[in-house]
Amino acid sequence: MPPKKVRATARGPTPNQVARQEDLLRQGLRQMELLVEEHSVNLLITYINLLLQQNRTLNLTAIIDPLEAVTKHLLDSLSVAQDVPLGKVVDVGSGGGCPGIPLAMIRPESQFILVESKNKKANFLNTTIQTLKLKNTKVICQRAENIELTKKADAIVCRALGSIPYFISVAGHMLKKQGRLLAMKGKIPHSELSKIPLGWEALGTKKIHVPHLQAERHLITVCKST
Repeated sequence: MPPKKVRATARGPTPNQVARQEDLLRQGLRQMELLVEEHSVNLLITYINLLLQQNRTLNLTAIIDPLEAVTKHLLDSLSVAQDVPLGKVVDVGSGGGCPGIPLAMIRPESQFILVESKNKKANFLNTTIQTLKLKNTKVICQRAENIELTKKADAIVCRALGSIPYFISVAGHMLKKQGRLLAMKGKIPHSELSKIPLGWEALGTKKIHVPHLQAERHLITVCKST
């Protein structure tokens, strides 16, 4: 059963709501068999509530319920943690920071780049990573297709960017030869998969489990053809 929805106050979630958020997050992490330090659990909750508080003016997310945000932002982002390789990871169309910020919190050994072309959202991301002291994360405020990385990425992930062919067209140039494009989707996008351009191929389609979420979720992995 999904948790009963509650609503945060204008000043942010109440202490009771924060405690319920923490419990929900810990339950989800156990179900996904992710070992996350207590410090990181606290940071994740701090982040999601910063997102909700700033959402009133920046329009970062359609989700305003504190518990729903834990499920649909934190747990959804972390559901692909075991599929993201170590190294340099780019989150394209980062918006409010998902999945890049939650992944960066539990993968301190990797470097994360959050790509967001809208200034207000990029400013929120910069302020957030400074507040949370995420030394392995930086923000690039540009359109993805205009970015040239000195060192190519091991993985590029997106959650709400558009179709897979579009994802390839705007971000594929940032990927190293043996790297992976990781597209988080709902139902399997058969039409998108049939339109993958020459030079690219789908490596696999994986059903991912997001605790407390009833909707379908899939991870599509795409790579350059050998």
